[in-house]
Amino acid sequence: MGASQTFFTKVKEELDIVPAKAQVIANSHATQQRLSQIGWSCSAVVPLATDLKAEQTDEFNTKEILFAGRLITQKGLGWFVRDVLPKLPEDVRLTVIGTLWDKGEEAALKHPQVDFLGRKSQSELARHFAQAACVVVPNIERDNGEFEGFGLIACEAASAGGLVLAADTGGLSDAVKDGETGFLIEAGSAQSWTGKIREILEQDPADRAQFLAQSQPLAQSHYAWDRVASQTAQVYASCS
Repeated sequence: MGASQTFFTKVKEELDIVPAKAQVIANSHATQQRLSQIGWSCSAVVPLATDLKAEQTDEFNTKEILFAGRLITQKGLGWFVRDVLPKLPEDVRLTVIGTLWDKGEEAALKHPQVDFLGRKSQSELARHFAQAACVVVPNIERDNGEFEGFGLIACEAASAGGLVLAADTGGLSDAVKDGETGFLIEAGSAQSWTGKIREILEQDPADRAQFLAQSQPLAQSHYAWDRVASQTAQVYASCS
């Protein structure tokens, strides 16, 4: 969100807009709060959506954890590999899909339990989401003020049939319906992350299937562009 905040600040300065008289639709409550801090008035919060879908499957790798996304400090891969992965069973593998943006995250890719696959197509990504034991979105909170504006990976993974574990920080709190489309875990708490992942790895397959049978269709219906369009239209109608 650091870049987005800079954008809205520049808009104020260059276009000489008075924020109090302009309305912004925020993609999460975290974004709404940050924008209000710099003077913008948010008329509504409309979480984003995804087109990524996949058929339900009972087949998954009980020893694979998946991380997908840009490899930057804020996304938490480096933190996860340093502080959580060593506390998990040695036969557990962490698959990483994405692109390296921050050289500081490169060391995490060299860990002996990490398999770095680089970029994948949307169809391949959906398949990996569904086949992993769980999909981790371990964002960390940074002192420089950067935060996750939404966290599209979380709803993409849930919509594709993945079991999502996400940090309860920033916009991820809107990208995951806790206990329904995935689970929110305390950001930066290695103990909380380790405990929940072990619980998932040891979960009865029938219980897992039952959860996903409810979470996947809910994610597909809630994080849908029809809902975004409808809510956005309602906001415009209320301002007219």
